[in-house]
Amino acid sequence: MFELALTILGVVLGFGLSAAYERAKGKRSTKNISAVLLREIRSNIESLKGELSIITQASAENMPSFIEPLGMQEIAERIKSALSTESFNMCRLEIPSLGSATAEAIFNFYESARELPRTIQEIERWAGNIRHGLFEDLISHLIEKAKIAENCVTF
Repeated sequence: MFELALTILGVVLGFGLSAAYERAKGKRSTKNISAVLLREIRSNIESLKGELSIITQASAENMPSFIEPLGMQEIAERIKSALSTESFNMCRLEIPSLGSATAEAIFNFYESARELPRTIQEIERWAGNIRHGLFEDLISHLIEKAKIAENCVTF
């Protein structure tokens, strides 16, 4: 009888400890994913701010007549090269474990970051839609999405 009680107690204790270990492991994994994504998002924000200042300074009204301002293709390439997505791509499957609101903010930012260069390249087809400050507004909007994602990931 004592052996049976000891066996049952061992099984219950084993299940409890393994569940606690898995929970602790999940929390540690979530913290690691948050830290990696936070670092990349902050880096992307700084890169986008740098590109925004370059694009603002290189606009047609600020440039002398003998220097050609940045074209749409150049702007799209600069934005595409400024954004890094390595950490996002590595953690993509684990992001939903951070929570639905956080995952939505992260995916929203990275989807917008992927689409923005393509959008800028396509603007050329619809030349009537170009207005003064359009590129600055598009990049500022992307920076705002990045800041929302940063606030959600901050632990």
